[in-house]
Amino acid sequence: MIFIAFFFFGGAYAGTAFFFPAYFHQFRGYTVETATAIVGISYGVGVLGYIAVAFVGEFVLTRRNTCVLWALLGSAATLGLLWLPETQLEDMIWFGIMAAFFYGTAAALSTLMVEMFPTRVRATAAGFAASFAMNMGHATFPILVTMAIESIGWQWAFTLAVVPPMVIAALAILSLDNVRSGLELEEIAQ
Repeated sequence: MIFIAFFFFGGAYAGTAFFFPAYFHQFRGYTVETATAIVGISYGVGVLGYIAVAFVGEFVLTRRNTCVLWALLGSAATLGLLWLPETQLEDMIWFGIMAAFFYGTAAALSTLMVEMFPTRVRATAAGFAASFAMNMGHATFPILVTMAIESIGWQWAFTLAVVPPMVIAALAILSLDNVRSGLELEEIAQ
């Protein structure tokens, strides 16, 4: 399930992050400089989501539940970004919210994955279930998104090729054991 989560999360991540400067330039009509500024500033705002997901996953909810919540909120914010903004400021606000939740999921997902495996196989598990799966998603989804952009346009391509994979990732994460954060491996095994 971790492999599935990382594949779909990594794919959705690469299927958006690689394309947003072009989206803002080609679809929204901003200059290259403005499109780049929107993406850069919004990523800066998104850092707050990386910090918040770590805090919430550590002290408020379990990491599993936090990852699910962040992935679903990120999916909703992606839809908001694609369909609601009418101004440059609204684009930055929605992208910042989307980055905080969608991309912020990564901050807790890696730690969650590591906690799922015993120490003796942790590195192998991380290499296969996370790194390999994410790289497969990174290799696959940009191609799918590009094909979708050419056939159905920017908004529908992102809506159909990125949001459902994030929901699939959330469901895969939800199927994992819900372990309280901060437990020692011996405690988790019991």
